[in-house]
Amino acid sequence: MKCTRCGSPLGKTDPVCRSCGTPAPRPSGRGCGKPFGILMLVLGAFLALAIVLLYLGRYAYRQMPLEASVRSPSEPTGDAYALSADQQAAVAERGYPEAFAILFYEELDENGAVVPVRHEIWSYYTAGVAISFLDGGAAGEETLDVDVNEIEPVPYRPEQFDAFMSLDDLLDSSGLLSFLIVPTEPELVLGGEVYHGDQITFGMKNGELLSVETHALVPEG
Repeated sequence: MKCTRCGSPLGKTDPVCRSCGTPAPRPSGRGCGKPFGILMLVLGAFLALAIVLLYLGRYAYRQMPLEASVRSPSEPTGDAYALSADQQAAVAERGYPEAFAILFYEELDENGAVVPVRHEIWSYYTAGVAISFLDGGAAGEETLDVDVNEIEPVPYRPEQFDAFMSLDDLLDSSGLLSFLIVPTEPELVLGGEVYHGDQITFGMKNGELLSVETHALVPEG
């Protein structure tokens, strides 16, 4: 460092120039600017990482299955849906289905009005046949490519489930005691949840039933 007036060299500890007495220039403080800027960048990066991890943690938590115990054992309260004549005939001929699936949705009729639709598939595995029903009317049969002599049917009946029923109504009607809740990804079904119980899976959206699928079991041995 040199004197700003006469150009004589100055020592690091010299308060004034020894040649002309001019005060030595003060350090500008620029030396600490770079480390301070790096520190701020590092802190900002850590803060951004913490925010991302917090968001991912909350998202992962929302997607985690949640187990719910409903109540102590009790008998179902009653049927929510009345079987059609075709369905009653199928029950009289073959008995209740060993498993079944029901899908509820809405569509426009020829007048442009929104009407609910109930689409069912009743499976009789030991007989090797599945019967389809559309709004209660028989819509065809399909051969099942299965080879089972004995099967454990589901403890549910199709008339226990109705379109857009609430969770409480479903539990009362079916007698289901406990289940596992798996939220669906918002990109697929916003407000949707899938419930897994004893030999049953059902889907709801915004608290309304959209689908039911029951699962028959093959006895071990």
